[in-house]
Formats: sequence, structure tokens, C-alpha cells
Amino acid sequence: MRYADYKERSRILTVLTEHGEKLTVSAHGSKAYAEPYVCAELTLRSSKGRHYVSEGRTIAEFRGLRSDLGKFALAAYIAKITELLSDSDVPQPDLFRLCARAFHTLAKPETTAIAEFKAAFESRAATLAGFQSFDDIRELLTARELQ
Repeated sequence: MRYADYKERSRILTVLTEHGEKLTVSAHGSKAYAEPYVCAELTLRSSKGRHYVSEGRTIAEFRGLRSDLGKFALAAYIAKITELLSDSDVPQPDLFRLCARAFHTLAKPETTAIAEFKAAFESRAATLAGFQSFDDIRELLTARELQ
């Protein structure tokens, strides 16, 4: 979801596992799996309460996100929302699947309706977070207007 460089060739990564757990891990060396908007398989080792990447393999790079500034910006927004909604203590596999599908779909060249895509992502993310759907909110507002 995000990273911070430290030392010469190392990064601290905030990742979302396929089980929906948010983890902070250290990755040493410049590897493709440590780039933003990448789906990777990581092997972790733990020491003194910290996680370290011992090896990694890139599964999908979502290259189409890097070739369009609008898509890149939306991918950053999706990653930020996903990070805000994820929790280290509460696994949310549906959130992982939503983010992965969003990156996959957004990376396709034929995905051009960015505003509509963003609205659909926000709606689904809000539902996963336990908020009412937009339809429920509209019904509530309409009922209040009639009173």
C-alpha cells in the first residue's frame, strides 16, 4: 500500500496480505516486489516483533497504472483508502480482493471512465467498512425531505 525508503537500498513496506491483514515489513535491496501497486508473494521471517522479507516474487505489476497520470493518481488514492480501512488486528480478505481487482481493472487500457470507477470503488469500500450503501443513504435523505 505504501513504502518509505531507508538506508541506501532498503524500504519499509506497508502491505495488505491476501487474508486482509495489514503488516509493516522491511525489505532490503531494490526488488520489483517492493514497488507500489504490485501484487507479490512474500516469504517473511520475524525477529523481535518485526517482519522481514526473506524472499519475494512479483505476481502482477499493473503496468498500465504507470502509463497514465490519472490512473496513477487514482491508484494512489485506492491504496490510501485501502490502508485507512485495513487493520493490523482484524483480517479483511474482501478488502484485499477489492484493491487487487481495482488495480487489475484500472491497469487495463480500455478502462477510461475514471470518475465512475472511483465512485464504484468508494461505494464498495464504504460497504466493506460497514457504512450504509449509497442507496440506503439516498432513501434516508428522501424520507427526511418528505417529513
